Amino acid sequence: MVDLRCCATIPSHLIVRYIADEAVLLNLLTERYYTLDSVSCSMLRQSTRCASLAQAIEALLDEYEVERERLVEDFTTFINQLCEAGLIEIVPPPPLQ
Repeated sequence: MVDLRCCATIPSHLIVRYIADEAVLLNLLTERYYTLDSVSCSMLRQSTRCASLAQAIEALLDEYEVERERLVEDFTTFINQLCEAGLIEIVPPPPLQ
C-alpha cells in the first residue's frame, strides 16, 4: 500500500491531455496510451495537485458522495496501477523540520 503522506507527480515521459472531464495519457517510453473516465481523471488531478495523497483523498471526499473506506481502497488501487504502468511517480514526503 502506498504511503498517503507522499505526493504524486507526472513523469516527464508522459503526455496528459484533458478533454472535458476525461483525460488521455500517452507514455512516450512504451508508446501506449490510456483513457481515463471522469472519476479516474479527477483522482489523477487531485493526486498531482495536492500536497499529499491524503489531501487528495480529502478533496475527493468533498467532490463525491462515497464512504471514506471505499474511496481509500479505490484510490490506493488506482494509484498503485498508475505507478505500475509508469504513469505517475510517488515522491516521499519532505522531512520534518
